[in-house]
Amino acid sequence: MSERKIIKSGSCLSLSQEKAVKESEENYQMIYALSDDGVLTISGNTRLCCVAADEDVSPYDEPMYDYPEDGNPEDYWSHYKSQFKDMDFHTVVIEKGVKCLGALSFKDCKNFRKIVLPEEMPVIRKTFAMGSPLEYNEKDGLLFLGPASDPLYYLMGCKDDFDKEKLIIPEGTVCIADYAFKDKKCIKEVVFPSTLDFAGWYTFDGTSIKDVFIPEGKLANDETFLAFDGWDIRLESISVPYNMYKEYKEGNDHGWVESYRLTTKIIFRNPDGSIADTLEPNP
Repeated sequence: MSERKIIKSGSCLSLSQEKAVKESEENYQMIYALSDDGVLTISGNTRLCCVAADEDVSPYDEPMYDYPEDGNPEDYWSHYKSQFKDMDFHTVVIEKGVKCLGALSFKDCKNFRKIVLPEEMPVIRKTFAMGSPLEYNEKDGLLFLGPASDPLYYLMGCKDDFDKEKLIIPEGTVCIADYAFKDKKCIKEVVFPSTLDFAGWYTFDGTSIKDVFIPEGKLANDETFLAFDGWDIRLESISVPYNMYKEYKEGNDHGWVESYRLTTKIIFRNPDGSIADTLEPNP
């Protein structure tokens, strides 16, 4: 097989990232390389961003999240474009080290159909490929990023007609996108797989989930609770495994216990599943 020929390459840092490099000597890097066979490779050590599309928005204010704080999302998104919109590629390869696929980072890329992700991909914004024909894999009414043959599933949320009360995240899922189930009032219970590594910010905001069971495994860390933050969710109990109890006793829980204890019962489990300790709400 002949070697890929790079026909275009360069930095794809946003203006705000470039500004941070100049002003605070941050070592941000983000490089793209487009080959003649339609493969776009992205490497770096920070988040991949979109850029301002017109003069109505500051080029230093890239959208960090999927939902604007106020206003119409469509109007908000119209001010931004992908840096790669006018490039001819069908496959994107994200190399290890990239921290985030930011909102709209591949917006309206007309031939973008496949993405190859590294084993570690901390954050994927749900709107990162809005308007692009990226192929999704459907399973049990849920949408996954990537081909069905790839065991590395990134859950992007459910279809608009998803109406089950019990949400079962299939085994093999390693990451859930930010806001993936936002405002799905019908969801009252969630079951996590053993393979899940990360649940995005505000993933379950607006659902009707009251009681949460966090299994043993990679998901059992304080970042998990970002998934249950939001304006419209009120948990009544959280059951967590022993390693989180140990961190709490050692003072290494980074404050999540005290934050959730204001309104929520916290149940700590022993390795055998029995209750190690219970913290009642303490407003």
